[in-house]
Amino acid sequence: MFICLLFAQNLFGQTSWTTSSAGIVSGFRVNGITVLQSKMYAVGSKTNIATIYQSSNNGSTWTVLTTTGLENASYDYKAICTVGNALLLSARDGVGNPLVFKSIDYGSTWTLSDTGLSGFAVDYLTATTSGIVFASKSGGTDIYKSSNSGGSWSLVTTTGFTAGTTLGAICAHGNDLYLSGWGDFMNIYIVYKSTDNGSSWVRSSSGISINFTVYGYASSSVGIYATGYDVPSNGLAGMYLSTDNGASWTLVTMTGLGGYDYFFQAMCAIGSDLVLSTVNWSDAYMIFRSTITTPVINGREVVDVNVFPNPAKDVITINPDNLGKEYQVLICDLTGNTVLTSANESTIDISSLKNGMYVVKVIDDTKTGVTRIVKQ
Repeated sequence: MFICLLFAQNLFGQTSWTTSSAGIVSGFRVNGITVLQSKMYAVGSKTNIATIYQSSNNGSTWTVLTTTGLENASYDYKAICTVGNALLLSARDGVGNPLVFKSIDYGSTWTLSDTGLSGFAVDYLTATTSGIVFASKSGGTDIYKSSNSGGSWSLVTTTGFTAGTTLGAICAHGNDLYLSGWGDFMNIYIVYKSTDNGSSWVRSSSGISINFTVYGYASSSVGIYATGYDVPSNGLAGMYLSTDNGASWTLVTMTGLGGYDYFFQAMCAIGSDLVLSTVNWSDAYMIFRSTITTPVINGREVVDVNVFPNPAKDVITINPDNLGKEYQVLICDLTGNTVLTSANESTIDISSLKNGMYVVKVIDDTKTGVTRIVKQ
C-alpha cells in the first residue's frame, strides 16, 4: 500500500526581508495593501488622519495619492481590494461611522458604494477571480458579498462555523476563500476555507499553531500566505505558507526584520515580491519586502492543482495545465493511506470512496501539487 506523505516535507519559503517604506511618513500604520495593474496601494492612518499611498515599483518607494470624494472619510482607512479594474476602500468618517467607497480611475476619484451593508464595519475586503467581493469584520459573525463590484451588498448565509466563533481576515485565492476565526468553545484560533462563495466552510488549519491568530493573507503564484502573531507570547509575529490550497501549512523562516517582529498585519503579493506591514515592540510601523522563492518538496517544484467539482459525488476532474504529459494521481484518506491511484487521467471516478475528506496529490517528474476534496 502506498503512503501519502503530507507532512515532514522539505519546503523552503521566504527567508530574507528588506525595508520598503521610502516615502511613507514615520508612524503611519498600514492596514491594507492591494495591486491594480502593476501599481500597489497601501492604506491606513496616522493620528486619525487617513492616507492612500501608491507605489509603481513593487513597493520600493511610495507617494501620497491625491484623491477626491473621500473628504468625509478621513479618519481611517481599514482595507482596500481590487476587483476587475476598480478599487474598493473601507473607511471611517470623523466619528467612526463605517463607509465603503469605489474608484474606477486608479484611486483618484471615489464614490460611496455601500448599499446593503447597513452600517457593517468592514475591516477586510477581498475579491475572487470571478469578481465576487467579500467583506468581513474583525470580531464579527457576518460576511457580506457583492456580485457587481461593490454596487450592492448582501449578507451571506453560512454554515460550518462552530458556535461562538467570531471572524476576522478574509482572502480569496483564485475562487477559494480563506477566513480567520477564533474563540469557539475550545478557545482556539482557526483558518476556515470555502469553495462555494462563502456559503459553507471547513477547517483548513493543519500545521498552524492553535494559538496563532491570522490578521492578513496574501495570494501568490506559489500558494497562499497567512500572517499574524502568536497570542500566548503576547506578540510573536509569524508567517505560514500553504502550497496545497490550504490542506497543510508550513511555518516560514524569516530574517532581516530588525526587531519589527511584534505584529504582522497587511500583506500583498506583486509579481515575484511580497510586501508586508509590520509593527515593532515600541509600536513603530514599517513595510518590508521579500522576493518569493519557489517552494520545493522532495526535490519537486510545488504547483497549484485545480480539482473540480469540490465537493464531488462521483467524478472529479484535474486541470493538468501545470503538469507534464505523464503524471500520477494519489487520493489519500486523512490518515495518509492511499485509497485510489490514477496515471495520466484528468477525469477520475471516486464513486467507490466513502463520504468524507480526502487529499489529492499529483506528481510528475519535476513538479508536485496537493489539495483537498470532499466526497459526498
